[in-house]
Amino acid sequence: MILINLLPQELRIKETKKLNIPYRLIAVCVFVIFLGLSIYNLFLYVSVREEFRKLEKQWSAIEAKSIQADQLEAEVGGGGMAAEIDFYDTFIEPPLETAHILNLVSDLTPKSAWLAELKFERVQKEMMLVLNGVSESAGKSSKLIEIQNFSNSLKDQMEQVTSASSPSAMNQPSVNPASAFVPTTAVSTGLPVSDQKIEAIVTTTSQAGDEERAERMQFTAAFKTKGFVQK
Repeated sequence: MILINLLPQELRIKETKKLNIPYRLIAVCVFVIFLGLSIYNLFLYVSVREEFRKLEKQWSAIEAKSIQADQLEAEVGGGGMAAEIDFYDTFIEPPLETAHILNLVSDLTPKSAWLAELKFERVQKEMMLVLNGVSESAGKSSKLIEIQNFSNSLKDQMEQVTSASSPSAMNQPSVNPASAFVPTTAVSTGLPVSDQKIEAIVTTTSQAGDEERAERMQFTAAFKTKGFVQK
């Protein structure tokens, strides 16, 4: 039998081709991909687990040494060596440094001069030294230069001592014997203050003589660290 469609072209039902989707092939591909990812993740897990076991064995081998290291660190940083260092900085080093400075004063003082008063104050690493003394007045200008040279030398030596020392925390007592002379006319000379740690100022005064005593020159030399604040 022959069927003839006599409907116009625009009224005819268009026949559509059925899509031939390979569902089975797609399912197989998805399964293969999932299986591959699972195997890869399993391999990573096994590798990480094995590495963890190796590290755990290594840690077990060094655990005892680690405990000893922690104990040593606690002794050094907590109260052992740190306490000894603090004790040295507080009670041992400041007297040694002070004694060194006093020895410098004794060694560098000119033979033609003598000290009437010495004052030394210390606040932790900061310090102040004041020297009051008298010098023979023969040749006033030469004695002035001698006192200035003495002050410069003492300043340089004190800077070497303080720069080689660590900070300390002990206040040194001051020595204040009575002054033996009262100045009359005063002439002030200042030593140049550099960028170094010690500042120095020298003041000289002349004292008139009498029948029993010749004219003399009195001097005051003050040394202090830049951070020193007098109370």
